[in-house]
Amino acid sequence: MGKATILGEQGSNPNHIDDKHIAVSVKHYLGYGAPFSGKDRTPAYISPLDLRGKYFAPYLEALRAGALTFMVNSASINGTPVHCNPVLLTQWLKDETGWDGMIVTDWADINNLYTREKVAADMRGAVKLAINAGIDMSMVPYSCDFCETLKSLVEDGEVPMSRIDDAVRRVLRLKYRLGLFDTPDTSLADYPDFGCEAFSEASLRAAEESAVLLKNNGILPLRKGMKILVTGPNANQMRCLNGGWSYSWQGHLADDHAGRYNTIYEALCEKFGASNVRLAQGVTYNEKGKYYEENFPADFRPADLARGADVIVACIGENSYCESPGNLTDINLSPYQKTLVKAFEETGKPVVLILNEGRPRLISELVPKAAAVVDVMLPGNRGGDALANLLSGEVNFSGKLPFTYPKEINSLINYDYKVSEEVDKMEGAYDYNAVVSVQWAFGYGLSYTTFEYSDIHADKTGVAFTVTNTGNRDGAEVAQVYVSCTNGKVFRPKKELKGFAKVFLAAGESKTVTVKFDDKAFRYFNVKTNRWEVETADYEVLVAANAADVRLTASVKVQGTGAQNPYGSMPSYEDGKITAVSDEEFAKLLGHPIPDGSWSGELGINDAICQLYYAKTGIARFAYKIMRSMKEKSEAKGTPDLNILFLYNMPLRAMAKMSGGMMSMKMVDDVCFLVNGHFWRGLGRLIADFFRNLSAGKKFMKKLNEQ
Repeated sequence: MGKATILGEQGSNPNHIDDKHIAVSVKHYLGYGAPFSGKDRTPAYISPLDLRGKYFAPYLEALRAGALTFMVNSASINGTPVHCNPVLLTQWLKDETGWDGMIVTDWADINNLYTREKVAADMRGAVKLAINAGIDMSMVPYSCDFCETLKSLVEDGEVPMSRIDDAVRRVLRLKYRLGLFDTPDTSLADYPDFGCEAFSEASLRAAEESAVLLKNNGILPLRKGMKILVTGPNANQMRCLNGGWSYSWQGHLADDHAGRYNTIYEALCEKFGASNVRLAQGVTYNEKGKYYEENFPADFRPADLARGADVIVACIGENSYCESPGNLTDINLSPYQKTLVKAFEETGKPVVLILNEGRPRLISELVPKAAAVVDVMLPGNRGGDALANLLSGEVNFSGKLPFTYPKEINSLINYDYKVSEEVDKMEGAYDYNAVVSVQWAFGYGLSYTTFEYSDIHADKTGVAFTVTNTGNRDGAEVAQVYVSCTNGKVFRPKKELKGFAKVFLAAGESKTVTVKFDDKAFRYFNVKTNRWEVETADYEVLVAANAADVRLTASVKVQGTGAQNPYGSMPSYEDGKITAVSDEEFAKLLGHPIPDGSWSGELGINDAICQLYYAKTGIARFAYKIMRSMKEKSEAKGTPDLNILFLYNMPLRAMAKMSGGMMSMKMVDDVCFLVNGHFWRGLGRLIADFFRNLSAGKKFMKKLNEQ
């Protein structure tokens, strides 16, 4: 997808950019979309395997497609700000690839190395770090101090002249490739097609094909003559359709400049007739405040408004935003919007939810009662018209979700999760549920027709299968091909998307779809060899309607590159054959020889209850025998009781933590003294410390209550 974007915007010849193309800037390199906090310009922590295999890979493809510039991630990865990371900027991007393009900073990000990241003491130190790391051009919005500072650093020998020469060559090379020395400026008159009708129609088609139908109980398509009530804050604004970085930075000027295009409400009026469509937004955005601030009049009466309507079209989501001003602390849909939708759902009239948002907002409590749900995301100027065409049935839905739509705030997960992230509910002390829970899966999307898959044939070069339109309407299906390694030694995602194809089918028509595999189909990045490798293993080729709806499977045996296992030489451990792990493997895991098991010394607070076997008092050894008997009876049933296993292996110190304050760490020491052969003296200490702990607890609670 990145390659297609580059070829479209930059053209096929990166050495000569004609006047109908531009030089692309691929951004933000690297890991900008994976901050730990989820907020803009904040640190990311990414494993070496994922950093290379998942995050660097698309940038590498962009580079190979001819991308001429890269803009750098404003934040840090694994503790190092990217703007001063020579491994990411110079080694990976330039030296290993031979790329001769230009690296540019984002807004004032060299300054941020000392003002925010605190890895430099001052501006001089920040410039030195960034330029020596590989930055070629600084985006300096406020002053020219950067130039004087860099000149001084070169004169003092802190930045080598070879680094300056390299950066200047890259900047000049870009300008020559753009022809800026021959044509330094352009005129709008030279582009008569700018904003033309043909381009507008292309935008309309793109918006139609990208909207996703997420739920439909049969209310869609809407019948002609239906009385439609349009509500919600996104119903009558061009700003919401375009989003940030459009007509202005935060998108707030879109309605001033895009008045000739239709909002959702206006498009529905044109499609269904103004006399059949009524606008009652209820919730509106505060255009003079922050993007998330909303108004909701106290006298709004959904029940009264719904009486004359056949269907409610609720346009909800977000106002336009971008970058740090768009940071969220809660991805739930706003309380006002939830209240609005629930009020209309309670009227009994069918409610169609239109999601107009730049990121998925949680709506799980609204979905069950909704008659239909459509996600238009940020469709642009023709988004309103596209939605009207789709709701009327004039155009069929064919879009699929390009992300996993979350259901719960603590279940944010991508489709390519590891198998161990999908654990069924466990019994006993560790009673938790880690099953992956999502609202809609990656690649999900409905249509006004239905599709069946059949006749799969796969090998290591690709897969072919048949898709049939089994409904009574023409439509298009996006068939997705995933690959899963079933018996490999490398820790891989459960499945990885390796290709997709959009096939247009008339009602009742069948077509054979072929998806070819390239060199990326079975590969993984090996952190030991520092190369892309293929593991010799059995792979499943999964043909799916979405990541959670696999329709066809085929097995393929692939001969790998024979690379060293990145995890070392512990075959039984890596294969999950725990009972076959040898002493040699276990010693490698421990990092030291395995203790021989002989006992010397006394039991301490860090020893487990099962080690009471070594106790020097009979009552402690008797307690051990009881616990061992309970454990053996539990295991004999075939399903061990995790509560018993937990207690059996629990360290003695845990008694203080699990007694609700009834037992102190001093009392644990007394228990250890008792079991080590000092029964009567230990018992005396234990009783005395019990009453001391009880008294201290009462005093503490009294003081706490007084405060």
